[in-house]
Amino acid sequence: MGCLSSPQTAFSALWAPTFLHKTYQLSPESSAYLTSLISIGGLFGGIALGYLSDCTKKTPLLLMLCGYIAAFCMFLILQGQLSYFGLAFVLLAVGFITNASVIVLLIWDNIFRDPPEQRSKRQQICLIWEAALFFK
Repeated sequence: MGCLSSPQTAFSALWAPTFLHKTYQLSPESSAYLTSLISIGGLFGGIALGYLSDCTKKTPLLLMLCGYIAAFCMFLILQGQLSYFGLAFVLLAVGFITNASVIVLLIWDNIFRDPPEQRSKRQQICLIWEAALFFK
């Protein structure tokens, strides 16, 4: 699930404050504050999306949806056209959505619940892909 969390981590940790300062003409303090909204959104996103995944039992669909929404949010940010409050909302949403990667553990739980000899071919393939994404 690194495809969700890695770009967000790289953006927030490496170049978000500078990008926001230069693209949106914000002060360095405002840029840093807005960047922290990604982490704040992530705190709530992991809990809320984990709960939603437990309730709906549609974890892969939820992860796919989060990936699309995260890409759209990043597209909006990179356009440089958002208002201050629009930017704050989208950055909060990026954190919320990209923390969906914690629900990958639910997929692992479903796979390892069955003994190896009872796992379907689909579960085995899923396990290989999840391991590749997790250890990338």
